Amino acid sequence: MKRAPLAVTSFAAIALASVLAGCTRDPEKVVATTKVCLSTDEVSFRIPKNAKLASGVEYAEMVRQQLELDTDKPENAYAVKLYNVFSLGSKCKGAKNEAKCMQSLASTPSRVTGLWQGAIAGGVPGALMIRVTKGDEVATILNPDDAKALLLPVDTAEEAAVVALGRATAAAPVERAVKCDGPPVEKRGDGSWVVTAEAETCEGQDRVKTEQRVRVAPDGKVTVLGEKKLGVVAAGTCGKSKVDAGR
Repeated sequence: MKRAPLAVTSFAAIALASVLAGCTRDPEKVVATTKVCLSTDEVSFRIPKNAKLASGVEYAEMVRQQLELDTDKPENAYAVKLYNVFSLGSKCKGAKNEAKCMQSLASTPSRVTGLWQGAIAGGVPGALMIRVTKGDEVATILNPDDAKALLLPVDTAEEAAVVALGRATAAAPVERAVKCDGPPVEKRGDGSWVVTAEAETCEGQDRVKTEQRVRVAPDGKVTVLGEKKLGVVAAGTCGKSKVDAGR
């Protein structure tokens, strides 16, 4: 039986597969598009509600800390209240000592410094944090830029959109925004995502709005591919305090 032709065919198939695989790794090739509309809660915590938690992370609890009048105390007395806005996963699922893990999770300090501020659905302001369980460990995330560690690798359009949030520059007046009616999130051939977001930056003394194209890699690295100016938001306000800018 002649086997050479089969061998040639096999090598040809392998070569073709390699070429096709190389094509699918093209960072400029759009392989899928997804419309994304993030809720206020998802934007505030930088975590989509359909997120798949990173390996080893079993539970994430998005918490709002808020000062409220305590009617059980003397007049004008305020107490810190903690609210679970939403959560993902199962509490202390992989803990060897589940009771101790649950106790640690429940004993969240009533006052924590360094929390970031955010508005939850309904416009309610509050200090935000994320409580996380990994085995017997209970951790607290206080910096919004650290929230993406719970998502890695970034493998959905919604995850890419929240990772793309953040300030366009260190001096940017506000964070980027991904609009519900904006362009869809693009998945590229190399596994990265391209998100179109609006940002506000300072151009001289003027506060200007720009549209940015942001690439989000699976490891969470964010790169600005380009931007275009949409217009001036407020003239002569950069470098001024919020009080002065409002005059």
